Amino acid sequence: MSAIADGLARIGPLRAESEPQIAQLRGAEQQEWADSGDARARLRQTEAAITTATSVLTRELKNGWDRAYPNAARAAETIWAGSGRFGRGRVEVNAARESLTGWARAWQPILSDVTGLPVDALLDPDQLATRMPFNGGSALHAAIGRYAEHTAVQASPELAATRHAVELADQHVRDARAARAAAENARADHFDELGLGSLAYTDRPTRQLAAAESNLRKLTLQLTGIQDRISTLGREPAIQTLPARRLQTEHDTCVRDHEHEKDARARAAWAARNAPTPNHDNEHHLDLYRSGADHGISR
Repeated sequence: MSAIADGLARIGPLRAESEPQIAQLRGAEQQEWADSGDARARLRQTEAAITTATSVLTRELKNGWDRAYPNAARAAETIWAGSGRFGRGRVEVNAARESLTGWARAWQPILSDVTGLPVDALLDPDQLATRMPFNGGSALHAAIGRYAEHTAVQASPELAATRHAVELADQHVRDARAARAAAENARADHFDELGLGSLAYTDRPTRQLAAAESNLRKLTLQLTGIQDRISTLGREPAIQTLPARRLQTEHDTCVRDHEHEKDARARAAWAARNAPTPNHDNEHHLDLYRSGADHGISR
């Protein structure tokens, strides 16, 4: 008990000296976690806005494609057919080339994605007409979606800054956590060097010290009282006239009796905990069985 009290007495000042710094580091770490959460919330808001803008633009592009494509397809058919005998359809073919070139220029990013053609080939109506049709395929829908997402991201320059803020906040969290852990580990090493062991982590060591000292005073008083009784009994004539080793024999007998009583109490407590619970339902059925002799089926 004295060793524990001495250890607790040493812990109090040591904890009081180191706790403010560690508490400050813990508070700083918590703040960094909060800042990281705020940064991620802003990133989620930005990404949600981009997703919404992408969906809206994708729908608008698909609708625009559906409206413009039939004219482009007819222009390609006119180009395929050619100007006819003696070039009588030359005017129609030239108009179709201009129409198809204008359509290709308007949809050039998506057409480049779908066809893989360079820009000069897309703007060559004769070459482009040979690659038609482009309508209705999954590749077209995917290309429209990619272009819509790219456009929405380009319209949100804050996305890059928000992502960088998240990365920076996460780094601050790691730094704060490392600083707090280093301080706690340094304190633990110092306590180990002083031989305090697990006592160093006692909760509220000052209060525990006061309780230990109170228990020590009580035990000391009890020990003093027992020693006084032993001294008084030792002066009794009946004790002094006992044969040699009789006191030791009586002591051993008392110890055995005490142990037997303790074992008996333990067995009784175990039996009480594990006693079978009376089944009142069976008693109820038995009563019904017994009473049934008077209530048979009437003849």
